[in-house]
Amino acid sequence: MEITQSKLTKLEWESIEIPVSEEEKEILLLIKNGFSDPNINYNKTPSLFTILKIDKSEHLDAFLFNYYLVNALQTANNTIGLVLPEFNEKKMVIKKMTRMKLQNSNTTLDTKKKYIYEFIIVDIINLMADAIQKNNDNYVTHFYTLFKMIQMNITNKNSVLADYCNSIFSKYQGGIDYLNVIKNGYNIIERNQYLNKYGDIKLFDHQRRIFSIFNQPSDEARLTLYIAPTATGKTLTPIGLSNKYKIIFICAARHVGLALAKSAISIGKKVALAFNCDDASGIRLHYYAATDYTVDWRSGGIRKVDNSVGDKVEIMICDVKSYISAMYYMMSFTPDTNNIITYWDEPTISMDEEEHELHSLIQRNWQQNQIRNIVLSSATLPKEEEIHETISDFRSRFEGDVHSIVSHDCKKSIPITDADCYTCLPHLLWKESRELVSSVQHCIQNKTLLRYFDLQSIIDFIMYANVTEGIITNERYRVANYFESMFDINMTNIKMYYLDILNNIDIEQWNTIYEHFQSLKKKNYASNTKMVTEDAHTLTDGPSIFLTEDISKVAKVCIKTANIPQQVMSDLNDSIAFNNKLNEELKKLEHSFEDMLNKMDISEDSNKMTKDRFTPEMKNLRRKIDEMRNITKVIKLNDMFIPNRKEHLSRWNKEKTNTSPFTCDISEHHVIKIMELDNVNDSWKILLLMGIGVFTEHNSIDYTEIMKELAREQKLFMIIASSNYIYGTNYQFCHGYIGKDLSEKMTQEKCIQAMGRVGRNKIQQTYSVRFRDNELIKRLLLPEENKIEVRIMNRLFNSED
Repeated sequence: MEITQSKLTKLEWESIEIPVSEEEKEILLLIKNGFSDPNINYNKTPSLFTILKIDKSEHLDAFLFNYYLVNALQTANNTIGLVLPEFNEKKMVIKKMTRMKLQNSNTTLDTKKKYIYEFIIVDIINLMADAIQKNNDNYVTHFYTLFKMIQMNITNKNSVLADYCNSIFSKYQGGIDYLNVIKNGYNIIERNQYLNKYGDIKLFDHQRRIFSIFNQPSDEARLTLYIAPTATGKTLTPIGLSNKYKIIFICAARHVGLALAKSAISIGKKVALAFNCDDASGIRLHYYAATDYTVDWRSGGIRKVDNSVGDKVEIMICDVKSYISAMYYMMSFTPDTNNIITYWDEPTISMDEEEHELHSLIQRNWQQNQIRNIVLSSATLPKEEEIHETISDFRSRFEGDVHSIVSHDCKKSIPITDADCYTCLPHLLWKESRELVSSVQHCIQNKTLLRYFDLQSIIDFIMYANVTEGIITNERYRVANYFESMFDINMTNIKMYYLDILNNIDIEQWNTIYEHFQSLKKKNYASNTKMVTEDAHTLTDGPSIFLTEDISKVAKVCIKTANIPQQVMSDLNDSIAFNNKLNEELKKLEHSFEDMLNKMDISEDSNKMTKDRFTPEMKNLRRKIDEMRNITKVIKLNDMFIPNRKEHLSRWNKEKTNTSPFTCDISEHHVIKIMELDNVNDSWKILLLMGIGVFTEHNSIDYTEIMKELAREQKLFMIIASSNYIYGTNYQFCHGYIGKDLSEKMTQEKCIQAMGRVGRNKIQQTYSVRFRDNELIKRLLLPEENKIEVRIMNRLFNSED
């Protein structure tokens, strides 16, 4: 169970030493550097100047435009109808060495053109001109892209080309129909490969805001309510804050803490960890944070660390149980608590229950806390007006300020589909107008829900409302009047416009509107139950997660619907049973061999060098172990039964309706390791052969660690997980199922957390959250009275018992 307060295992310790990818490292360095420069903004797309490695000048700008770009723009310009800039090269003062360098670069430049900013801009202009010539209204897509691209923070971009593009904007912007922009909004915004690929690299708005708060010198205590969508970098924000402050990071979900430790260590941050600690003796320092240690005379590496000396620690990562020990430890080296921030990740974990084993620990931590700077961070944290009691208690103890950071960054859509496979949005869900009004108001107040609104379905509604008489009665809410500029039309604003229309329509018209869209509804896929057969091809781009309380039931359904012939299942079970029995015998023999080694004082790692000291009995035993390992049966499934393999698709996806289905990639090495485990359910072993892993509370740490490795590397087709993993699983999933059995007691907050497991990728792909029970969707999109998390938080985050 991920929120159990327990010591870290050896495998968990080893996992934080695995370096992150170079791409991830770049983001971490952005966050680290962004603390001192919250407006940091750069772009890695090379310009002609950076590729050619020549210094920028006015003459060279013109020369490069003439030399490389003007001919490529001639045809497009004939359609666009502008005067292309002309320059007399003979009058340009260009050094002879520079001219030679340009001539020598021509061959290599041809192979790099598609990556160079100026040539990308020329391609977009040509696409726009071609669409204009064909009278295709899709030209607005290229016009919008061109405007956004020319605004990007490119080092030494060609100013002549930029001026030419500005002339295009001046000529065409006045004639752009905003409704046409909305109509093409899906391609312009959500699926715009240029903007997704070449966008500027900068902090999220909520990161800039929290860094600005803590950059300001202050002797006042600060309570910061930090609310931002999942997968937007909240749990990495402490890396930036640690540039100035010592951080104590509390996480009930240990996986989140381990992920932060791994990220911080990857960029050289000094980290300590405290899990299941009753006092400071349980705290462990990573090598980077060690001051006193002994060195291994053979390897030169650190052998033994004195964990009691933590003066170098920048980030202390602890579970809920260990906070007080971690706090006193950090205070012993940093007595001025103004220089420490307690950063509490997902503080409302467990607060969807009236009673929970964490509650007493949470209240103890709040009551005994002495750190005056506190950040409470969660996508679903109660808002300031909901937790007056907690805020009053903080102010009475520390006399400080309260800051609220509420962000709803919406750069991708993760559409919700219901149990019948239909897209779910307010105008598609509510037949009764009073429910519609209540739902729309709730969504306006909780903009994090915008992330789960399907953009294309919203566009369809906006188009209908703007062209159908009588729907929009207030002219203020027509597209042309709502948006001040075409460039105000972004994903968030389109979705807010949708809600504003619904909030201001003539209710008398609602029945007609509702019936119209009901008649147009189409299923997104055939069913919501056959994820390993008929539906598998709809699970695209990356792994999926199935959240349920009844792991065993879902596992059985997956195996049953896979339709594996009885003979194949029988052979698999026989092979697994044979290997299980073999493994039991092998363990006994290996234990006997280890006992013999121990008696001779020979370590197992060195036995290859000391085979000459083996007794005949040991040699026979070793030979028998090797022989038994060689007769282990290789267990493998035919590709026909592995979701989205070629043979599987031929069987189940005969219409070839999808071109990017995702399948597993599990090595024989991992299969063998799992098959050797004797404390893992046999059905889980069969699931693994299908590319499906299981996350739940059980006795096999080895199985869990292997699944984590496979999930981290995106090798699994799907993970089946219990709700305990809603907060603790930060792996990248493209699709998610919310099981029926979760709907009975799942609160809005926990539902949003469950949905937050999907779409954590940094890139835009096809995502979906698939509910198996429609009542939970309705609960999600309507106001929830007397929220249990709010009530419990006010009770626990309070100095009074």
